[in-house]
Amino acid sequence: QLENNGFLKYPLHFVNNETQRLLFGYSLLIKQLSISEKAYFFWSLMEANNQEEGGLFDGQPADVVGNIKCITNPEEKVIGYFGVSSISTKRIFVENVQGLNFGPDVFCTAHHYEMYNFISNSTRDDWPIYIAPRPADGETNGIYWAPGYCFDCRLRGGVLVEPEFWK
Repeated sequence: QLENNGFLKYPLHFVNNETQRLLFGYSLLIKQLSISEKAYFFWSLMEANNQEEGGLFDGQPADVVGNIKCITNPEEKVIGYFGVSSISTKRIFVENVQGLNFGPDVFCTAHHYEMYNFISNSTRDDWPIYIAPRPADGETNGIYWAPGYCFDCRLRGGVLVEPEFWK
């Protein structure tokens, strides 16, 4: 149902600025499957049948006929479609997005606490606690802590092994 054989500016995936995904670089693997016209109509009818709500004014389900037959009983209705398609893939790298401002939760911030109160009020879920002295310009001398995800990327879904496709 397209005028030409392609999509232009089709949204593939959304990543907001409240994550570090676009801060350093992001990779997107796009797969395109090509199917026959008969396969397309079969799957379109299946989708339409499965999206009906069952309301009073909904259309009747279509009689979907696939290309799979029961060889022991040819009169038995079988729903299914066997097809072969080609797959094209392309990997896109998104880096250095101009004009993208990140939310405050993207960056790790050290927090100042009086050490004894912080440790005594912490729970087991807070451990391990990453602490360091941080006398900085304009900041209070003392002990600072930062959440574990600032030090361990796995706590936010990262992995320690660089994927082989990464530049």
